[in-house]
Amino acid sequence: MTHPRVYAAHPIVTYGSARERDCIASLYSLLPEADVYNPAGRYSTPAGWRRAWPRVLASLSGLVVFGTRDGVVGMGCLREIADAHRVGLPIAMLDRRCHARTYAGLVLPPRAATARRAAVLVPGEPVDLRELIGLPPARSAQ
Repeated sequence: MTHPRVYAAHPIVTYGSARERDCIASLYSLLPEADVYNPAGRYSTPAGWRRAWPRVLASLSGLVVFGTRDGVVGMGCLREIADAHRVGLPIAMLDRRCHARTYAGLVLPPRAATARRAAVLVPGEPVDLRELIGLPPARSAQ
């Protein structure tokens, strides 16, 4: 059995931050048998990411997005979300405490939108990421 591959979409401004570390650790904890694909540090230029993205997208079982602590994401995350939606991938998000939620949409940022502050994620209800990407329920300790 191959492991599901889950893309951790997050803004470049979070790369190398405590926010990224905490959310990626949460994903590994919630999905221990998944291959969590973290784009941070994989591409030296935006053009390199754009070239690789179609192949990466085709290999995914789901996408989990997180923004800054305020939920802000940039244009790259918007593209990743839109493309995942277009191909029918399950999409979820991590909230400000890195808890899994349904992805309920986007709103404009409180300040003028820019490429790095394009939108704010809207969290929905708590969600079981395992169920969302088609994994069996975690075994509970008895």
